[in-house]
Amino acid sequence: MLKIFVYNIKGFEGTPSKLAHQFLTHLLEEELHEKAENLYFAKHAQGKPYLISHPHIHFNISHSFDYIAIALSYKPVGIDIEKIRTRNYKPILERYFAVEEQNYIFSLDPEKQNASFIQLWTLKECFLKYKGCGIANNIEAYPLVIDPLNHSVQVKNNKGEIVFFHTQCLAEEYYISLCTPRTSEAIFYFQDARI
Repeated sequence: MLKIFVYNIKGFEGTPSKLAHQFLTHLLEEELHEKAENLYFAKHAQGKPYLISHPHIHFNISHSFDYIAIALSYKPVGIDIEKIRTRNYKPILERYFAVEEQNYIFSLDPEKQNASFIQLWTLKECFLKYKGCGIANNIEAYPLVIDPLNHSVQVKNNKGEIVFFHTQCLAEEYYISLCTPRTSEAIFYFQDARI
């Protein structure tokens, strides 16, 4: 099982973090046929949340502006969604990203660099979330090698572990990326925010 839920929360009251937790709880209630009071959450040493009561279920959450993305799976999973917006990405790229990643972005046409940086960011963040180590202190530890001709992404320094990525652009405004330990058909559900 690999299910991806994408919620449009525009105009919805509440913080994205709080809404994401509410949506996750609702999804877990439906998937596990359990009431919320029977779902017990904890965090691993690096801060990634998990279900004590149902350790076979893996989940991950991301939010950006008007969207929340939630991944549910029987295997570890990482997800990230980011709004494509104009930003001064060059200092971030030069300070925190590997030379191979910088070279990839700077080799693109200038008008494609900003969106490609956002896509690279989502790929990197979903991988780090999959690993459970978070982006704060690990962004440089696992450089990504992107091969646009073969539509592939490889992770350096991953000690032989094979992971698979899925990335797509939503309405030309957001990138969403997913990392899993095996290829699988992800089922995407796009919904307005209602519980």
